[in-house]
Amino acid sequence: MTGLPLACTVEVGEGVEAALAELASIAAEVRPTDVPSWRVFARFADRLAGAAPELHEVRNVTIPRRLGGIGLRVYRPAPGTLPAVLFVHGGWFFFGDLESHDTLCRSLAAASGCAVIAVHYRRGPEHPFPAAPDDCFETLTWIADHAEDLGIDPTAIAIAGDGAGGTLAALTARRARDQGGPSLRAQTLLYPVLTAEVPDVSGVPLVSADLVRSGWSMYAPSGGEGLVPPRTDLAGLPPTLVVTAEHDPFRDDAEAYAAALVDAGVEAATTRYDGMVHGFLSLAGPVPAARDALTSVGTFLRSALGSDAP
Repeated sequence: MTGLPLACTVEVGEGVEAALAELASIAAEVRPTDVPSWRVFARFADRLAGAAPELHEVRNVTIPRRLGGIGLRVYRPAPGTLPAVLFVHGGWFFFGDLESHDTLCRSLAAASGCAVIAVHYRRGPEHPFPAAPDDCFETLTWIADHAEDLGIDPTAIAIAGDGAGGTLAALTARRARDQGGPSLRAQTLLYPVLTAEVPDVSGVPLVSADLVRSGWSMYAPSGGEGLVPPRTDLAGLPPTLVVTAEHDPFRDDAEAYAAALVDAGVEAATTRYDGMVHGFLSLAGPVPAARDALTSVGTFLRSALGSDAP
């Protein structure tokens, strides 16, 4: 596995070059070239997500699973009963975790007025597909069943995810619809990976063909169906916001998925951020467009879930 892909020949938006320089500095120290070092790198990279807002409560929870437990982190921006967002982190199915997305989840809780519940699903290569989507669906079911303990409204739950987490969020929404899971009021897919093919990555930073191949091979070494949600049988899915980046190689597939949702009668919208790259919401410190996107996502979730928290 090669290191962090930073080569960039496209015209990027304000703050992105500074963010790439900071990521290069972290990569020079950590040298992400294997699974353990990529996981360390992702945790250090969280510092680019900006200042973490103060919240009413942040706590870790471990929920049962047939073999071991699933780790959650609950972010509550206010007291009382709140709507909830199950957040599924990205990281190519093998290197993201609760720490790598801590600031992003705090910011999302503050922006949306919702309790954000982040799930640390099992990752490849130790736990290949379908461990991750199984954990996400099990978590969604558990939080709805334990809403009173969590201080959330079981009738006001959404799901969100970024990158590979967007893939898992979309799969979980379909599974909830098909298997009698909790009714979701919304889904938010942040630059999701909705194709198992290796796209054209020419000139764009943070995504390389080697990284894509490595991620898929560790997550799904045997391949198979069901790795990404198809663009068929979409009726009955919840209202959806898809956020894309101009210089994300997975942009077109994400936008095509949103268009297919609309064709199926689902309320869905796409917001593309010009000059942005894959993963840009995690660069909210130096990148103003990322901060704008977080505000827009928060507004969408507030409206969809009826949050009146400050």
